Amino acid sequence: MTREEQIAFVVDFLETSYTGARAMDDVELMARLERAIAVMKTPAEIEVFRPEFEEIYIEREVLKELEAAKK
Repeated sequence: MTREEQIAFVVDFLETSYTGARAMDDVELMARLERAIAVMKTPAEIEVFRPEFEEIYIEREVLKELEAAKK
């Protein structure tokens, strides 16, 4: 398995777990899983414990929501 395949596998697992947490209405778990998903989808060269990460993540999520709204 390549590194990209491993990351995709972990992200898929986290997203499935997020769906389960949402079904159980476990807000705390949903928040933790969302953070983990964001970190896994972030390129390795970006430091995730800095404010820049939040800006990049928020921008990516806003763009994703705009694209979904267009459909």
